[in-house]
Amino acid sequence: MLFNVSTILFSIDEMDTLRNLQMSASDVLFNIDGSPYEKRRKIGSGTYGIVYSAVDQRTGQHVAVKKVCNVFDNLILARRTYREVKILRHFQHDNVICIRDILRPTEKLFSDIYLVFDLMDTDLHQIIHSRQEITDEHVRYFLYQILRGLKYIHSANVIHRDLKPGNILVNENCDLKIGDFGNEILVIFAVCYVYKGTITALCMIVGV
Repeated sequence: MLFNVSTILFSIDEMDTLRNLQMSASDVLFNIDGSPYEKRRKIGSGTYGIVYSAVDQRTGQHVAVKKVCNVFDNLILARRTYREVKILRHFQHDNVICIRDILRPTEKLFSDIYLVFDLMDTDLHQIIHSRQEITDEHVRYFLYQILRGLKYIHSANVIHRDLKPGNILVNENCDLKIGDFGNEILVIFAVCYVYKGTITALCMIVGV
C-alpha cells in the first residue's frame, strides 16, 4: 500500500505563484548556520513562511525547518505562531505533527522564528489531485489515522478548526499526521448538569 510520490503532480496556480514571489526576499535570508541542522532544499512556501528540508547532524534524521517571517509585525501572525508552539510542544502522538526543536535566535533583536518539525513527503490535497491511484484500502487506513489523531487532539480539549486535505500530511508508506495548528482553540468544560433528563455542558472557549 505504498505511494509513488514521484507520480504526484504539484500544480502551481496563480495564487501560489504570488505567494512564492512574496516570500522570495525572505527565502534568501533562510539561515540556520550555527544550529545542528544542515539545510537541504526548499519544500514549500506560503503566506506565513517558508519550509526547507534539513538533516539533523547529530542523528542523521531528516526534518522540516519552518521559518516564520516577521512574526512580530502582524498581531494575527504572532498569535497564530504562539498557539501552534504552545499546543504542539505538548503533543506526542503518531498521527499528530510534532515540534522537534525551536532554534534559538542568534541576535537579541530578532523578527523570524525557526521551528523544526517531522519531515513528511506530501499531503492529502496533492494526493487527491494527482494521478496516484487511491484504493479503498488507502481510504480506510487514512480515515483510521485521521480519527485516531483527532481523538488524541480532542482528549486534550483542543479543536483544530482548519482540518482540510492540505493540512493532513502523508509519507510514502502511508503514515499520516495532522498538521498546521495555528487556528486551534482550547475548550474548557466548566459545568455539567442534568435538567429534565437532558445533560447540558457549559464550556468556556479560550483562543489560546
